[in-house]
Amino acid sequence: MKSEIRNFLKTIGKNQKWLAESIGVSDAQISQYLKGTYGGNVQSLEEKLKSFMANYSVNSVDSTNGVFIKTRNTEAVGYILTKSIQKRSLSAIFGNAGFGKTTSIKNYIENRPEAIYIKANNLFTTKDFLEILCEKLNLKKETRGRGLFNNVVKTLERIDRFIVIDEAEWLKDKTLDMIRNIWEESNTPIILVGTLKLKQNLKGNNGELDYLDSRIRLRLTFERLKDEELQEVCKNFGVSHWRKVKELTNANFRLTTFLLEEAKDLAQMHGKAVDEEVLIAASSMIVR
Repeated sequence: MKSEIRNFLKTIGKNQKWLAESIGVSDAQISQYLKGTYGGNVQSLEEKLKSFMANYSVNSVDSTNGVFIKTRNTEAVGYILTKSIQKRSLSAIFGNAGFGKTTSIKNYIENRPEAIYIKANNLFTTKDFLEILCEKLNLKKETRGRGLFNNVVKTLERIDRFIVIDEAEWLKDKTLDMIRNIWEESNTPIILVGTLKLKQNLKGNNGELDYLDSRIRLRLTFERLKDEELQEVCKNFGVSHWRKVKELTNANFRLTTFLLEEAKDLAQMHGKAVDEEVLIAASSMIVR
């Protein structure tokens, strides 16, 4: 059992502390168990370990979460980002929630160490953005305000990087304006990614940010999955009832993958194939 645990951790690239936190015990308990000095309930601990490793292995093998499925949206993302980098432009990618924007972006930048990926949120401030950018650039945050901004711009001028800002609909007007300044002064490609709300935000409520919107060189708006794309996604999960999937998810990429994952697990639990009945049952748990 001890060698199994060591091999398990080595295979998945995790440590004892991670394992202990995952099963709700202390790091010391795992360490003592592996050394053969654990004085607690060995049987109970081993049962937890066996169950966790078995379930983790099943999830790792069966989960299709990490499978990237190429669609016209993902191909368009590749084009927009590549051209933005070549032209050193300010660009924007829009789409409703669940249409696969983040998945497509992350797939593109996965093997590009020159990419700087920043994810905004509803509490995001201009200061937050600058500080996160400093961290990504390994800059010391010794100055504030304009000094911090100047350090970022000077650093970006010297290096060949590009910036992707996800969930950019959360950015305030002041932050958007500062991002425009960073782009103009450093000549660094910047791609804003967000929901359709971002479209309006780039103009301002009363058109006061038209000067920013006019600087967006390339734009892409994500669309729902086409029938042939939906069929390909379903095929990837071993499901043939794509029309029922479309009816239940309205061809939303995220909801589709969630539904198919849940349906697959539900079918396996009952020892049957994924049919329309299973899809309907699965949809009741995830589709709004």
